[in-house]
Amino acid sequence: SMFLCCALASAVVGAVDLQPNRTLEVLVPIGSDSQAFHFHCNRRPANVLVELKVHTLDADPLLLLSTNSRVTPSVETNDGTSLSQWRDTAADKHYVLAREVGPDGGIVVVSNLRRFSTQRLNGELTLVCSYIAAFDLLFFNHVTESPLCPVGDGSIGRGEWCSGNGRCRDDLSCKCRSDFIGDACESKKEDMLLVDEARFSVDLPAGKYKYFRVRIPEEFAGGYLSVQVNATGPVVVLGRVGALPTKAQFDNSNFDDWVSRKNSSEFVIPICGTEGGCSDVVPSDEDAQEEVPADQWERSSRRAQECSEAEVHSCEDSCVSCMLCVPSATNPCDSCEVCELCLPKLEQCRPVQCDSPEAESCRKRCGKCAVCVDSNDASCAMCGQCSDCVAWITQCEAAREDSEAKYVFVGLLNHDRYYDDQMTAVAQLQLVESPELVGARERVGLLG
Repeated sequence: SMFLCCALASAVVGAVDLQPNRTLEVLVPIGSDSQAFHFHCNRRPANVLVELKVHTLDADPLLLLSTNSRVTPSVETNDGTSLSQWRDTAADKHYVLAREVGPDGGIVVVSNLRRFSTQRLNGELTLVCSYIAAFDLLFFNHVTESPLCPVGDGSIGRGEWCSGNGRCRDDLSCKCRSDFIGDACESKKEDMLLVDEARFSVDLPAGKYKYFRVRIPEEFAGGYLSVQVNATGPVVVLGRVGALPTKAQFDNSNFDDWVSRKNSSEFVIPICGTEGGCSDVVPSDEDAQEEVPADQWERSSRRAQECSEAEVHSCEDSCVSCMLCVPSATNPCDSCEVCELCLPKLEQCRPVQCDSPEAESCRKRCGKCAVCVDSNDASCAMCGQCSDCVAWITQCEAAREDSEAKYVFVGLLNHDRYYDDQMTAVAQLQLVESPELVGARERVGLLG
């Protein structure tokens, strides 16, 4: 924050307001004052999206937003920023979202960070409003006239939120299809969740990331992820534990190879395991499970008797179909949305005791399948016989997986400033356990 504060210039409020259905041209020279604009949604309360489409490659834009029409936002004090897209030239659209903006609107600041930019910022600023039709004063889940989410590679005019690769949620975030990832579902993704080694052949359009998500098994003692990439031209390869890597944030990269214009790269990403001395403390099963009153199980059992078996089986079948589905442009895996919508009903109709003999049977047969509910890993085909365990997967295992799962992300980027418009690449990923740590784990097991 201190560095950004020093890099930002003071903001001068423009004379023209930013309003819906009106595009404002933005020109911010290097080292000049930032530009600020009042905005409002036709003097009505609304959730808002302010988007900046950048036409110059070497500018370095940052958006800051205030929902108070009398307060100019700063790095230290604001109600929203485009910081997640900052310094990422793979994105030509920068945006900021804000909820429950009042009739007077607010102020948005457009900056061209002078330490990094080598070109005047030239772009277009647009405002999209989702008007609040009714206020929910109890739960603050206000009713809006239309959805509102990051647009990414989609079109505002056609209502293509989330780059057309996901759907818009009430909290203004995107729920991506399982083969896409990112705040705006703008990047393709491949999963490696159930195997230790996989080989992927991918296309790399100019200026776009391609991501791989690798799940670290719970029993992994510690070691590294080996990354090998061979491409038709030099590509940027980035790795990061626990979050998506970008050119600004990563744990390891092939920067030297890329600068040397090499088409092949190889590096490793160290990964701590449960016996590696640097993992988080994971609560035991006894700590993680709350004791459920006996009468609650009785009430749940009565509710289950009122449920339609046909509805339950239909939901289970949809969730299994979602696990098996590998999405594509012609197959969006509609069963995944059906599964997500019917899960509350399934939980009501099929309450599960996570420490029961039935749950233990599901754990042995289908324990790995919890990661397949929202995945495009072809290895999930092994979960086809798990329809009777869907309730256990979603109520017991998926919740634990969400809180304890550990992932490593690898990103490939065809940097559009230097090389071909289109490239292809082969990525070989292998998860390798350290023999020393495996031995230590086995010795602990013998002592236990």
